[in-house]
Amino acid sequence: GSSGIYYPNTISDKMTEIKYYLDKVWIFAEDYEDLDETLNDKALYGMTSFADDPYTTYMSQDELEQFSTSINMDYVGIGVQYTSYNDVPTITRVFKDSPAENAGLEEGDIFLTIDGKSVEGFNDGSSRKIQVKGFSAASEGQVPVKRGNAITWEAQTGGGADISALNGGMLAKRIRDRGAELIGIGISDAVGNAPTTDPGIPYKKYTSTPMGPDATTLEDARNAIRKYDVADRLPKRVVDFLMNAGPEYETPKAFPENTYYRINTLPDSCIAAKRIAEELGLRAYILTSFLEGEASEAGRVMASLAREVQTCGNPFPAPCVLLSSGEVTVRITDNALIRGHGGPSHEMMTGFALAAARIPGACMLSIDSEGTDGTTPAAGALTDSETSASAAAKGIDLMQALREHSCHEALLPAGDVVMTGNTGTNLCDLNILYVPAAPGPEETDSTPPAHNEQDTAGKENK
Repeated sequence: GSSGIYYPNTISDKMTEIKYYLDKVWIFAEDYEDLDETLNDKALYGMTSFADDPYTTYMSQDELEQFSTSINMDYVGIGVQYTSYNDVPTITRVFKDSPAENAGLEEGDIFLTIDGKSVEGFNDGSSRKIQVKGFSAASEGQVPVKRGNAITWEAQTGGGADISALNGGMLAKRIRDRGAELIGIGISDAVGNAPTTDPGIPYKKYTSTPMGPDATTLEDARNAIRKYDVADRLPKRVVDFLMNAGPEYETPKAFPENTYYRINTLPDSCIAAKRIAEELGLRAYILTSFLEGEASEAGRVMASLAREVQTCGNPFPAPCVLLSSGEVTVRITDNALIRGHGGPSHEMMTGFALAAARIPGACMLSIDSEGTDGTTPAAGALTDSETSASAAAKGIDLMQALREHSCHEALLPAGDVVMTGNTGTNLCDLNILYVPAAPGPEETDSTPPAHNEQDTAGKENK
């Protein structure tokens, strides 16, 4: 009475049966170099694809390597480190005694061909498996470009919007040209914006981004190229476009028919943190939402403020929480110095740790609010008055970590990095400094210090 049909009972049996038929019967099986690995990857993709969880995903080995190199830059066999700017692979470091150095390549050179193929449209992820056999340095007219210079130029002039098909309001223009209504909802991470009041009231001064009008002009970009004398350090095709583009390429300057809402601005993070600290029974003060400058030096300044608070009660009595936000930066003068990973929040907290040893119990958190700081997978770091001594006991030199921009590797062993994952927002940096009351003269290492209610709350919520 058996029908001769096999019905697998377990998930494992079903998987085995399906893979068998795909391997032996499926006519497309021969199209795959490793069908078994492909099927395993596809199954794992399916198991981690949940509509209500956009933050969990599976990566194959190749995809993981591409993702890692996309945030850490890449190394290729000829002995160079490179990154991609405007879809062009640009050398950021040439290793000593490498084939690249022997061939005369230098930092800032751009690849014109890879294995005889043009690099036009180069993408960081798509060229990982190409074996670099031949290369040529930048020829006259295609001058090497340092990524940092280009970013600075865009920030100063808005030139990036003028050469983009979407940014600077160009996306909104395309929507308008199709006769559609645009309702924009955005957040602003720009230093200097006022706190959000009522996000339900349309914001009349919305500018920039792909959705809003752009106040800068092509002439602004041209003037900046002349003022900063960067024509020979920018891609020739970009300079040619900006210098010769007609009025039809101007970005839109107004969208009176559109409606915009700004639901968060950079100062909002400090306001929310102050409210939460006060709910915990802590005195909290906002120092500034305009914090800018060199990250490690900002950390040292914060430590000096904490010492003044704890020692002299100025400008606020301890214990208290001091809040700040803004966008500190890291100046890298020579890419050859880089020996690890880091970002502004990591370097700010390393600078704080080096100066905080004389402030018992002081601790500080600095995070990039979107969840990734610099080239690291971490949002930032939290250090305190004991971090420097703890690092030294492990043989970690925090000063060297700052010099080599490897603060992530220095702080990670002590558990001082903060991992949040994607937060769903982006309001630049948030910094939270807790300053406890100074320990009394009777307090020793063998006698637990007596803290008031606020001090205890701060310790428990560090």
